[in-house]
Amino acid sequence: MVLPIAGANFERTLRGLKILARRYGAQLVVTSQSRRPAELDGLALIAVDEPDDDLKNKIATSVTSSLSAEAKKVLAGVRSGLEARMVAELQGVLGPDATRSSLVDQIIRKRLGEKARTCYAGLRSFALQLFGQFSYSVTETAFDEIMIANGLGDDQCEIMLSSGLLERRAGRISFFHEMFLFGCAAQAYAQLARSETGAVSQTLNTAFAEALAPDVLAAVDDETTACEILGSLTRADIFAKCAMGESGPVARSASRKILAQAASRILSDIESLRLVLRVSEDKVSVEWEELPDYSKEEIAQFCGLGVAAKCGVMVGEYLKLCRAMDARLLSERKRLDDDARRYNVGFEVSALGLRISACIPAGNRVSG
Repeated sequence: MVLPIAGANFERTLRGLKILARRYGAQLVVTSQSRRPAELDGLALIAVDEPDDDLKNKIATSVTSSLSAEAKKVLAGVRSGLEARMVAELQGVLGPDATRSSLVDQIIRKRLGEKARTCYAGLRSFALQLFGQFSYSVTETAFDEIMIANGLGDDQCEIMLSSGLLERRAGRISFFHEMFLFGCAAQAYAQLARSETGAVSQTLNTAFAEALAPDVLAAVDDETTACEILGSLTRADIFAKCAMGESGPVARSASRKILAQAASRILSDIESLRLVLRVSEDKVSVEWEELPDYSKEEIAQFCGLGVAAKCGVMVGEYLKLCRAMDARLLSERKRLDDDARRYNVGFEVSALGLRISACIPAGNRVSG
């Protein structure tokens, strides 16, 4: 059973699953690549760590005696032993800007052999159908219809089914590994984004497809399209990883451009900040006169800049914001110092936190 859940339904759904498991004496097994949510704290935890660099290197060199510089670069970014083996297998065709996404793309083409172009098109269409239906498999009849619609015959279908990329079980067909599903879907969405960027951006913000965003951005070859997709996302880590180059040169350029624009926007807002002394019958406080109201997308960009700086990217832009914030706070405190002393009000400057992990407004009060 696959339950793509997010937002307000997340907590209620997990609570309901635990109740059902208790009532029917069932075992609840949850797999995830992210931190376990607090609602599932009662479950026993079996941690399966990603292979470290040493283990990935051992796996890769078990296939080949030496690795090229390009292969070593890609090896550092992969997250499984299977991918490490694929790096060694494909190192002869990996270019200087190779990414994890291009690695999966090349292994799919190699598995399909001489009919890779037409068969790969069929697999991309199949993956797109699965994501459109929030499903991981279809009946053989549905699979046949998808292939026929793409102009593929029996021989090409057999190539796909015998390639190790697909699996046939109990009358249904699915991808053998989610890595192949995600790889095909990412290429399909990247192609679709050329004409329907808005629709693709909307899809990548859903719980079922958000994990695809880095791979889609890696497959996009137009910076304007990459900027439009990035501009619609609400995950800070994607901005940071793209800025670091994990999704290739086009996404890196697009992300850095967006983060630079975000830094300029923050700088402009800092310059217009103003502290005021508010006096009422029961209290006296120092507050910001007005703080900007940011969208979820803007907040993700601001946070992305902080995360990128923590990882050593765009540090100069981040430090410039920190200096500007310090200077503004000092200026405002000096301006209000006499009034604050008269009312015996201290300053606790936590109203606009520019932190490494998140450079976004953190409140609207400065109190003492």
